[in-house]
Amino acid sequence: MNEREEEFLAEVLGRPEPPKLVESRERDRGGRFLPGHTGLGGRPPGYDFRTILRELMLSKGKRVEDAVAEIIESLRVSARLGDTAAAKLLLDRTCGKEVDAVDLNVSTRQLTDVERAARLQAILDAAARRKQGGTD
Repeated sequence: MNEREEEFLAEVLGRPEPPKLVESRERDRGGRFLPGHTGLGGRPPGYDFRTILRELMLSKGKRVEDAVAEIIESLRVSARLGDTAAAKLLLDRTCGKEVDAVDLNVSTRQLTDVERAARLQAILDAAARRKQGGTD
């Protein structure tokens, strides 16, 4: 839209009024609280999401650990089906994230993708054995 069209629309629709700031004993002209004013009581306390999650899971007859295991299993299945985001998340959480900068003074080397995948497979195999009742 060019400037002429914008002017026409502004005339037809009317120009919006700038918001009016209300002056009071508590705020200055810019709307900021004056020194010494405590505000309006602050932000209300937040939710305790851990307690809410635990209560929700207990109401369904499950433990939080079971829900986490289900999430990890669904990520594993998604990764095997080609979901690269799921694969990256699993690899980052199990084998460590890649570092952005390379420090040449450190003598450790980064894992290759094959090594990371092998470590992830070993972890998943160990989890499957534990789930079946076997030992490591």
